[in-house]
Amino acid sequence: MSISHGVRGFFNLPGLFLLAVALITAGLARPASAAPAGSSAASAVNSLAAGMYGKLASAGDARQNFCFSPYSVTTALAMTYAGAAGDTSGEMRKVLHFTDDIHGSGAALRKGLMSAPGGAELLIANSIWPQGGYRFLRSFTGLLKDSYDAELTPVDFQGQPERSRITINDWTAMRTNGKITDILPPDSVGPDSRLVLVNALYFKAAWADGFSKSDTSEQEFFTPGGGSAAVPMMHSVRNAEYFETDGFQAARLPYAGGAFSMLLVLPKERDGLSALEGSLDSDLPASLFFRPERRRVDLWVPKFKAESTFDLVDALRDLGVKSAFDDKAADFSLMNGKWDLYINAVAHKAFVEADERGTEAAAATAVGMARMSAPYAPEETPVVFRADHPFIFLIEDNDSGAILFMGRVARP
Repeated sequence: MSISHGVRGFFNLPGLFLLAVALITAGLARPASAAPAGSSAASAVNSLAAGMYGKLASAGDARQNFCFSPYSVTTALAMTYAGAAGDTSGEMRKVLHFTDDIHGSGAALRKGLMSAPGGAELLIANSIWPQGGYRFLRSFTGLLKDSYDAELTPVDFQGQPERSRITINDWTAMRTNGKITDILPPDSVGPDSRLVLVNALYFKAAWADGFSKSDTSEQEFFTPGGGSAAVPMMHSVRNAEYFETDGFQAARLPYAGGAFSMLLVLPKERDGLSALEGSLDSDLPASLFFRPERRRVDLWVPKFKAESTFDLVDALRDLGVKSAFDDKAADFSLMNGKWDLYINAVAHKAFVEADERGTEAAAATAVGMARMSAPYAPEETPVVFRADHPFIFLIEDNDSGAILFMGRVARP
C-alpha cells in the first residue's frame, strides 16, 4: 500500500466528483465522559482511528513519524455516504460504524466543537461547489446544507477550471487562516469535474500549563533500530492525569480552556512501539480512554513535528469498504439519481507540530469520484514520564472524545 506519494491529477477524470476536507488544528485528547450529543459520530471517528492507525503504521517506515486525522477522514466519508445507496450504503455503514443518525450526530458533534469553552480558536466551515447547470438531487445537497451547514456556490469547471480551482482554494485558505492554501493542487480539476465538497476546520490553542523555554534542553532520544539523536526536550514537574499498565504509560496534557487535550502513550520498553501499535484494534477507545489518577509527574516530552501524505484507498479496502471503489458495483445514486459515480481516490494529508506554547496541526482529506465506464500529597515523589523513545499521540475533543489527530513520534 502506497502511503506517501503525490496525489496531483487523480481528480481530473471523466464525470469527476471531488470531496475535499481541509482541517487545521492546534489542540489534542480528553477522558471519556457521559455520552454527549454527537456521541455516535464521535464513536464512528474513533472506530476508524483504531482500524486506520494499524493499516497506516504497518504500511509505512517504522523509523519515521506519521500522523493522520480520523475526524477529517470520517467527515469526508460521511459526506460521501450521504449520496450512497444499496449495497454500497450498507457496506460503508457497517465498516465505518455509521448509524441512522450519523448526519444529525455529526452536526451535533460539530456544534459541540464550535461551542467549546473559550481558550481555543476554532472555525469549522463546509461548502458545496457544483458545476453550474449540472443536476444534483436537491435531497442530497439539502442534506449537506442541513447537517453540515454547507454553502453552495456553482462554478464553471467546464469553461474555467483553473479559475474554479483558485476560487475554491481561496475560500479554504481564508477559513483556515492561510494554513491550507492548495487543497486543490494544479490540474486537480478540469472540464469533466462535476462537484467539489470542502470541509475546513481551523483550531489553535495553547497548553493550559505551558513549558518554559528555559527548561528545554538537548537530550538523547532513542530512535528505532538502536540509534539515538540529541533533540530539544521540554521539561516540567506538574500535576497531571496519569495512567500506566505493564506495557505503557499514558499522560494527558490539557489545553487552555479545558475543551481539548493531548494524550501521550509511551511504551515502557524503548523498542516497544511496534508491539503497542500491533495491539491497537477496535477496542482502542476502551484501552486508551482510561480512568486516570491525578499524579505528580516529572514530564519530559520532545518538541516534535509529524507530516504525512496518504492514499487511503488500499487501507479502506483492507478495512472492508470495497464496492464504493468498484466502477461496476458502486451505487451513489442518491447524489444525482444515476448509477454512474464511484470513488476512485481518497487522499489524505496531515501535519502536527508541538512546542513549549502548544500544538498546531493541519489535515486535508479528498475523496475523488469518477463516472463509471485523584488528589495527591504535596510530598509525593513524582512519577517519571520520559518520552525519550518512540511514542503515540492523540488529539481529542474532551467532551465527545472524538479523535481529531493521531500519530507516532519515532524521530522528533
